[in-house]
Order: sequence, then C-alpha cells, then structure tokens
Amino acid sequence: MANTASRLSANGSLTISGYFNEILKPFVTSGLIAYWDTEKGYSNSKSTWVDLTDNNTVITFSNPNFTSNTGNITFTRPNLNYGRTNLPQLSGATAITVEGVMSILDFAAAMPFGFGGYDVYTNGGYLGFNTAASDIYGISPATVVSLGLAGKYIHYAFVMAGPGISIPATNQIWINGVQQSLSQQLGTTTTSPGFNADNNNFAFALNGWTRNDTVYFENITYTSLRIYNRALTPNEIKQNYNLVAPKWVLTPISGVTNSDVTSL
Repeated sequence: MANTASRLSANGSLTISGYFNEILKPFVTSGLIAYWDTEKGYSNSKSTWVDLTDNNTVITFSNPNFTSNTGNITFTRPNLNYGRTNLPQLSGATAITVEGVMSILDFAAAMPFGFGGYDVYTNGGYLGFNTAASDIYGISPATVVSLGLAGKYIHYAFVMAGPGISIPATNQIWINGVQQSLSQQLGTTTTSPGFNADNNNFAFALNGWTRNDTVYFENITYTSLRIYNRALTPNEIKQNYNLVAPKWVLTPISGVTNSDVTSL
C-alpha cells in the first residue's frame, strides 16, 4: 500500500485515495488448501515457507541455501535446495491444480515440484508431466522457445490427474492465462500414479520430488504458489491470472468475472 490517504466527510462518507495494491487479493478460494507468497509468507530464518490459508501448511527447506529479495526466492543448482510438506487434504482428490508465478531459468532435467512418482518436469527443453518412467507429457522445446518462457516471470497453472486417471485426458498446462496444446513428448504416459504413490502422507516437494530429494533441482525463482484439491475451471484460472498480470506487466484476459473471492 503506497501514497494512501483518507478523509471522513461531515455527512459520514469516507473518501479513500491512493494505490491500494495490497488490500484485496480475490483469488479463487473453493478447494484452496495451500497458498504461499514469498512477499509475506517465509520466515526470517529462511527455513520455512508459511501457508497463508487457515490450513497452517508449512514447507520446510532441508537446506535453506537460496537467495531472496523482496517478493521472490531463487534456487540455483547444484545447491541442495528443496522443501517438503504433507498435504492430507489431497486424499480422495480426482484432480488438483497448482498455479502461481515463477521464473524457470532453464529447462534442463529438473522438477519445479512433485509427489512420489508424479511431478512437473523439465528436461532437454521440454515442459510437462512425468510419471517416473522417463516420460514427458506436455509441450516441446520449440514451444518453450516460441513462448519465451526461460528466465521470465510467468503465471503457470498445472492441472494434474488423480490416481488411476488418464493423464492425456485430464492434465492441463496454462501459461499466462492461455491453455496449451499438450502431447506425448518422451516415453509413454498412460495413467496417474496419484499424489500418494509412496504412502507418504501426500508429501509434496518444492524444487524436487519426494522419491529422491538429492537430484532434479530446478534453476528457478518462485514468487507465489497455490494448490487446489480440484481442477480449476478455465474461467477460474484466468481469474487468478488476471489478478497477478498487472504486477508482472502481462496482458489480462477479457471477459472474466470474479465469482469466488477472498481477501488473502
């Protein structure tokens, strides 16, 4: 909040002026189980990333060796930088959505986030979903280049299929409010192993995956991340994108209304 002022008139009306960019954050809340924002959600010790919902979910970094500035946390290889938390609210979910703003600095073999055998994966310039079988279902290096993704702040939304559900039929990637056309890029992907494939209390790993936290670190800068225990609708994804677009000088999506909002 900057350059704000208020005046109470004699008739009881209140006049407020200024730039109030931190007051209302009307993100979609239905199904929201975790919300992390690096501008206001990590501890001074840099060892945790604090959830801004009422679920009190905290990502704990095993080796908090990263750099941070106002509004972002940057992880760089080969430092052992990863965080983990458990998300029991994913029990029974047929799909989830992970969305937020991040800057992927390169698209080498790494994982922005993931579960036991199911994660978002970059490798050889590709971006997509991996099921621990050297597979990628997503977009090609040519598409990554044409969209200019490397090293830029992008609003990503990843819809991930629940256990036993077809990935090609369910998974989605949205980039700056636009749904991408996905296809099998590497290996063979058929069904989702789910969010608890290793019976580990729905462990979620940031900047890695839960089967092996010593590899697949991403060169990446995070600013915010939200997890929903359902698939957001296209309108909801665009709604969340529109709320962050002005800050990152991105083009808003027209014709989107706020139907389910909160102040966070």
